[in-house]
Amino acid sequence: MAGTQAVGAQVSGEWTDYGGLDGPGLDRDFWSPGYPPLPGGARSTGDIGAEVVVANQEVCVTIPRFSFAHDSFQPADNVKYLMFSQQLALPAVGPAAFGVDMAISTLGASSADVRLGMASLNVVDERSGLVFDIGGTSTRMIAVHEALSFAVGEQAAFTHLVESPFVDLSDDLTRFRSCEIILDRERGSAEWLVDGNTIYRQEAIPIPAQVKVGFGLFTLYPIRSGVSRSVQGQGLRGRWRRFRFKGATPTSQ
Repeated sequence: MAGTQAVGAQVSGEWTDYGGLDGPGLDRDFWSPGYPPLPGGARSTGDIGAEVVVANQEVCVTIPRFSFAHDSFQPADNVKYLMFSQQLALPAVGPAAFGVDMAISTLGASSADVRLGMASLNVVDERSGLVFDIGGTSTRMIAVHEALSFAVGEQAAFTHLVESPFVDLSDDLTRFRSCEIILDRERGSAEWLVDGNTIYRQEAIPIPAQVKVGFGLFTLYPIRSGVSRSVQGQGLRGRWRRFRFKGATPTSQ
Protein backbone atom coordinates (compact mmCIF):
# COMPACT_ATOMS: atom_id res chain seq x y z
CA MET A 1 0.00 0.00 0.00
CA ALA A 2 1.48 3.34 -0.99
CA GLY A 3 2.07 5.98 1.66
CA THR A 4 -0.87 8.36 1.29
CA GLN A 5 -2.90 10.52 3.54
CA ALA A 6 -5.84 8.78 5.19
CA VAL A 7 -8.62 8.07 2.72
CA GLY A 8 -11.02 6.27 5.06
CA ALA A 9 -13.56 7.50 7.53
CA GLN A 10 -13.09 10.98 8.87
CA VAL A 11 -14.02 11.55 12.51
CA SER A 12 -15.71 14.85 13.25
CA GLY A 13 -15.26 16.82 16.45
CA GLU A 14 -12.29 17.62 18.64
CA TRP A 15 -9.97 15.20 20.34
CA THR A 16 -10.51 14.51 24.04
CA ASP A 17 -7.27 13.99 25.96
CA TYR A 18 -7.26 10.97 28.26
CA GLY A 19 -5.74 11.62 31.69
CA GLY A 20 -3.84 9.81 34.40
CA LEU A 21 -0.33 11.02 33.58
CA ASP A 22 0.13 13.72 36.20
CA GLY A 23 2.73 11.60 38.02
CA PRO A 24 4.68 10.55 39.91
CA GLY A 25 3.06 7.20 38.95
CA LEU A 26 0.16 6.14 36.77
CA ASP A 27 -3.20 7.24 38.16
CA ARG A 28 -5.06 3.99 38.79
CA ASP A 29 -8.40 5.78 38.38
CA PHE A 30 -7.44 5.97 34.70
CA TRP A 31 -5.10 3.01 34.13
CA SER A 32 -5.11 -0.63 35.26
CA PRO A 33 -3.05 -3.74 34.35
CA GLY A 34 -4.22 -5.51 31.18
CA TYR A 35 -2.37 -8.81 31.44
CA PRO A 36 -4.14 -11.78 29.81
CA PRO A 37 -5.96 -14.45 31.83
CA LEU A 38 -4.08 -17.71 32.26
CA PRO A 39 -5.70 -21.13 31.86
CA GLY A 40 -7.31 -21.81 35.22
CA GLY A 41 -8.41 -18.23 35.83
CA ALA A 42 -5.33 -16.47 37.25
CA ARG A 43 -3.78 -13.46 35.51
CA SER A 44 -0.32 -13.12 34.07
CA THR A 45 1.85 -10.61 35.91
CA GLY A 46 4.18 -9.33 33.20
CA ASP A 47 7.87 -8.57 33.60
CA ILE A 48 9.05 -7.53 37.09
CA GLY A 49 11.94 -5.65 35.47
CA ALA A 50 9.67 -2.92 34.08
CA GLU A 51 10.80 0.58 35.08
CA VAL A 52 7.93 3.07 34.82
CA VAL A 53 8.42 6.85 34.93
CA VAL A 54 5.51 9.29 34.67
CA ALA A 55 6.36 12.98 34.30
CA ASN A 56 5.37 15.99 32.19
CA GLN A 57 2.24 14.19 30.90
CA GLU A 58 4.37 11.38 29.48
CA VAL A 59 4.84 7.76 30.52
CA CYS A 60 8.10 5.94 29.81
CA VAL A 61 8.41 2.16 30.33
CA THR A 62 11.84 0.56 30.13
CA ILE A 63 12.70 -3.12 30.49
CA PRO A 64 16.49 -3.25 30.03
CA ARG A 65 16.47 -7.05 29.69
CA PHE A 66 13.28 -9.09 29.43
CA SER A 67 12.97 -11.73 32.14
CA PHE A 68 9.33 -12.87 32.05
CA ALA A 69 8.39 -15.88 29.92
CA HIS A 70 5.64 -18.51 29.81
CA ASP A 71 6.31 -21.95 28.36
CA SER A 72 2.75 -23.03 27.56
CA PHE A 73 0.42 -20.05 27.00
CA GLN A 74 1.36 -17.82 24.08
CA PRO A 75 -0.60 -14.65 25.04
CA ALA A 76 1.07 -14.59 28.45
CA ASP A 77 4.52 -15.17 26.94
CA ASN A 78 3.98 -12.24 24.57
CA VAL A 79 2.98 -9.58 27.10
CA LYS A 80 5.88 -8.09 29.05
CA TYR A 81 4.02 -4.95 30.16
CA LEU A 82 0.45 -3.78 29.47
CA MET A 83 -1.87 -1.11 30.88
CA PHE A 84 -5.46 -0.40 29.86
CA SER A 85 -7.68 2.67 30.08
CA GLN A 86 -11.24 2.77 31.27
CA GLN A 87 -13.74 1.34 28.81
CA LEU A 88 -14.85 3.50 25.88
CA ALA A 89 -18.08 2.91 23.94
CA LEU A 90 -18.09 3.22 20.15
CA PRO A 91 -21.06 4.80 18.38
CA ALA A 92 -23.42 2.56 16.41
CA VAL A 93 -23.23 5.03 13.50
CA GLY A 94 -20.06 6.83 12.50
CA PRO A 95 -16.40 6.27 13.32
CA ALA A 96 -14.42 6.64 16.53
CA ALA A 97 -10.69 7.35 16.71
CA PHE A 98 -8.03 6.56 19.29
CA GLY A 99 -4.54 8.02 19.28
CA VAL A 100 -1.25 8.62 21.06
CA ASP A 101 2.19 10.00 20.30
CA MET A 102 4.72 7.14 20.66
CA ALA A 103 8.52 6.80 20.58
CA ILE A 104 10.37 3.47 20.70
CA SER A 105 13.93 2.37 21.45
CA THR A 106 15.08 -1.21 20.90
CA LEU A 107 17.66 -2.34 23.48
CA GLY A 108 20.23 -5.08 22.96
CA ALA A 109 18.71 -6.55 19.81
CA SER A 110 18.17 -5.88 16.13
CA SER A 111 15.35 -3.42 15.55
CA ALA A 112 14.66 -5.20 12.25
CA ASP A 113 12.98 -8.10 14.07
CA VAL A 114 9.71 -7.00 15.67
CA ARG A 115 9.39 -10.41 17.30
CA LEU A 116 12.22 -9.55 19.69
CA GLY A 117 10.41 -6.56 21.14
CA MET A 118 7.60 -4.23 20.14
CA ALA A 119 6.11 -1.20 21.90
CA SER A 120 2.53 -0.41 21.01
CA LEU A 121 -0.69 1.55 21.11
CA ASN A 122 -3.40 -1.01 21.87
CA VAL A 123 -7.12 -0.78 21.15
CA VAL A 124 -8.69 -3.91 22.62
CA ASP A 125 -12.07 -5.43 23.47
CA GLU A 126 -11.44 -8.06 26.14
CA ARG A 127 -14.92 -9.57 25.72
CA SER A 128 -14.63 -10.38 22.02
CA GLY A 129 -10.84 -10.73 21.99
CA LEU A 130 -10.56 -8.29 19.08
CA VAL A 131 -7.34 -6.27 18.98
CA PHE A 132 -6.28 -3.31 16.82
CA ASP A 133 -2.70 -2.17 17.57
CA ILE A 134 0.06 -0.05 16.16
CA GLY A 135 3.43 -1.37 17.25
CA GLY A 136 7.06 -0.99 16.39
CA THR A 137 10.76 -0.97 17.08
CA SER A 138 13.39 1.77 16.71
CA THR A 139 13.11 1.50 12.92
CA ARG A 140 9.87 -0.28 11.95
CA MET A 141 6.17 0.43 12.50
CA ILE A 142 3.43 -2.14 11.87
CA ALA A 143 -0.33 -2.59 12.13
CA VAL A 144 -1.51 -5.49 14.28
CA HIS A 145 -4.94 -7.14 13.91
CA GLU A 146 -5.84 -10.00 16.25
CA ALA A 147 -8.59 -12.22 17.59
CA LEU A 148 -7.27 -13.70 20.84
CA SER A 149 -7.61 -17.39 21.59
CA PHE A 150 -8.83 -17.02 25.16
CA ALA A 151 -11.90 -15.17 23.84
CA VAL A 152 -12.61 -16.83 20.46
CA GLY A 153 -10.99 -20.26 20.82
CA GLU A 154 -7.91 -21.70 19.16
CA GLN A 155 -9.56 -22.39 15.79
CA ALA A 156 -10.83 -18.83 15.31
CA ALA A 157 -7.80 -17.02 16.75
CA PHE A 158 -5.39 -15.11 14.51
CA THR A 159 -2.59 -12.55 14.72
CA HIS A 160 -1.69 -10.57 11.60
CA LEU A 161 1.17 -8.07 11.33
CA VAL A 162 1.14 -5.70 8.34
CA GLU A 163 3.84 -3.26 7.27
CA SER A 164 3.35 -0.69 4.53
CA PRO A 165 6.73 -0.51 2.74
CA PHE A 166 6.18 2.84 1.03
CA VAL A 167 5.22 4.83 4.12
CA ASP A 168 8.60 6.45 4.73
CA LEU A 169 9.18 7.00 8.46
CA SER A 170 12.89 7.83 7.98
CA ASP A 171 13.93 4.64 9.79
CA ASP A 172 13.86 6.50 13.11
CA LEU A 173 11.01 5.80 15.50
CA THR A 174 12.98 6.85 18.57
CA ARG A 175 11.32 10.25 18.19
CA PHE A 176 7.60 10.73 18.77
CA ARG A 177 5.20 9.76 16.01
CA SER A 178 1.45 10.27 15.89
CA CYS A 179 -0.36 6.91 15.94
CA GLU A 180 -4.12 6.67 15.39
CA ILE A 181 -6.64 3.87 14.93
CA ILE A 182 -10.09 4.55 13.47
CA LEU A 183 -12.91 2.05 14.00
CA ASP A 184 -16.34 2.23 12.35
CA ARG A 185 -19.00 -0.25 13.53
CA GLU A 186 -21.53 0.75 10.90
CA ARG A 187 -19.11 0.18 8.00
CA GLY A 188 -17.21 -2.67 9.64
CA SER A 189 -13.91 -0.94 8.95
CA ALA A 190 -10.62 -0.33 10.73
CA GLU A 191 -7.80 1.99 9.73
CA TRP A 192 -4.29 2.27 11.16
CA LEU A 193 -2.42 5.59 10.66
CA VAL A 194 1.08 6.85 11.50
CA ASP A 195 1.82 10.56 11.09
CA GLY A 196 -1.44 10.87 9.17
CA ASN A 197 -0.53 8.13 6.67
CA THR A 198 -2.61 5.00 6.33
CA ILE A 199 -0.40 1.95 6.93
CA TYR A 200 -3.27 -0.57 6.80
CA ARG A 201 -7.03 -0.72 6.29
CA GLN A 202 -9.58 -3.51 6.66
CA GLU A 203 -13.21 -3.62 5.50
CA ALA A 204 -16.16 -5.89 6.32
CA ILE A 205 -14.71 -7.10 9.63
CA PRO A 206 -16.22 -7.34 13.13
CA ILE A 207 -15.84 -4.13 15.13
CA PRO A 208 -16.62 -4.25 18.86
CA ALA A 209 -19.11 -2.02 20.63
CA GLN A 210 -16.59 -1.06 23.29
CA VAL A 211 -12.80 -0.97 23.66
CA LYS A 212 -10.04 -0.08 26.05
CA VAL A 213 -6.98 1.89 24.96
CA GLY A 214 -3.67 0.51 26.14
CA PHE A 215 0.08 0.75 25.91
CA GLY A 216 2.71 -1.88 26.42
CA LEU A 217 5.84 -3.84 25.56
CA PHE A 218 5.61 -7.23 23.82
CA THR A 219 7.56 -10.06 22.24
CA LEU A 220 6.14 -12.18 19.42
CA TYR A 221 8.15 -15.41 19.38
CA PRO A 222 6.13 -18.64 19.14
CA ILE A 223 6.57 -21.15 21.94
CA ARG A 224 8.31 -24.23 20.55
CA SER A 225 8.11 -27.73 22.05
CA GLY A 226 6.91 -26.38 25.37
CA VAL A 227 9.70 -23.82 25.74
CA SER A 228 9.45 -20.04 25.49
CA ARG A 229 11.99 -18.36 23.19
CA SER A 230 11.02 -14.77 23.94
CA VAL A 231 13.84 -13.93 26.37
CA GLN A 232 17.14 -13.58 24.49
CA GLY A 233 18.95 -10.89 26.48
CA GLN A 234 17.08 -8.07 24.74
CA GLY A 235 15.00 -5.21 26.12
CA LEU A 236 12.85 -2.28 25.04
CA ARG A 237 11.84 1.26 25.93
CA GLY A 238 8.51 2.85 25.00
CA ARG A 239 7.39 6.44 25.54
CA TRP A 240 3.80 7.64 25.16
CA ARG A 241 2.19 11.07 25.48
CA ARG A 242 -1.18 12.63 24.72
CA PHE A 243 -3.51 9.65 24.77
CA ARG A 244 -6.66 10.89 23.04
CA PHE A 245 -9.98 9.82 21.54
CA LYS A 246 -12.94 11.24 19.65
CA GLY A 247 -16.31 9.83 18.67
CA ALA A 248 -16.21 7.45 21.66
CA THR A 249 -17.82 7.76 25.10
CA PRO A 250 -16.32 6.71 28.45
CA THR A 251 -18.50 4.19 30.28
CA SER A 252 -18.72 2.99 33.88
CA GLN A 253 -18.38 -0.69 32.87
